[in-house]
Amino acid sequence: MDGNPQYVLDFHREHLAGLDLAGQRVLEIGSGYGELIRIMLEAHPDVGRIAGINWPPLELPDFGPKADVSGMDAGDMDFADDSFDVVCSLATFEHLPDLTAAFGEINRVLAPGGLLIAKWSPIWSGFDGHHFGPILSGPGDAPIALPWAHLMFDRESLPGYLVHGEGFTHERAEDAADRIYGSTWLNRYTVHEYRAVIAQSDLVVDRLDAVRCDFGGMLTSIGAKIAGGVLNPERVARFFRSRDEEELLAYKMNARLRKPGHGSNSDVQSSPGEGRAVKNGRYRTRTCDLAGVIRFKSTR
Repeated sequence: MDGNPQYVLDFHREHLAGLDLAGQRVLEIGSGYGELIRIMLEAHPDVGRIAGINWPPLELPDFGPKADVSGMDAGDMDFADDSFDVVCSLATFEHLPDLTAAFGEINRVLAPGGLLIAKWSPIWSGFDGHHFGPILSGPGDAPIALPWAHLMFDRESLPGYLVHGEGFTHERAEDAADRIYGSTWLNRYTVHEYRAVIAQSDLVVDRLDAVRCDFGGMLTSIGAKIAGGVLNPERVARFFRSRDEEELLAYKMNARLRKPGHGSNSDVQSSPGEGRAVKNGRYRTRTCDLAGVIRFKSTR
């Protein structure tokens, strides 16, 4: 498994390694360059079949007789009903333009009792939901140090901040704003909108985690910009007042859902890792230090 990105290895270890995939039909939504498929083929040599989908299509190497990747929209898949026992997805749901259609299709292609296991981030309402920077959008893109910059500002005001607050050139600032607010690469769903789509689907929630950021670290970054004279504290206060706690702090989501009915995966337990299964469809969220925001709001 050497050479695979650590976040892909972590996803497999935390969410898939504990599953018995012997003879199972697996679908990966958003296969990218096939890292997770290679990991699954190595770790689960007795898997029945692995199908992956990408949109737009990518040219990928041959994975052998048990796996293939097709160019296909998650909201309009060509697979027959009840085709898969497990559907998995990593770092993709924040890009799907029509999540309602995608969850409908996932429910359709899953066999009764089948599992959906997914992790996605950063979500739009999170501190780095703009996906802009050398890691998230491209090695040539400068990082944006201010958390929630895409939400504190808008298309018209962000370029000015990027020039004066982050050291961007005017050209790069305009390009960043165009891509952040105009790109179809992001669906711009908030944590509440993800929850609503999932609640309205026909899938049963075993687990739905909204992972929260290190708020103390975020406040330190914001404070540095205020102290440097490039960020108006009243703008920050207005932004905090406009968000509830979960919308402000959640930046990543983990889901384990299942299609009603009895199947080979109906009784499979969650593997150890980030979070735990949730009984009766109730979700839980992670804790973080809110003392900083309380102090900040009390002084506005």
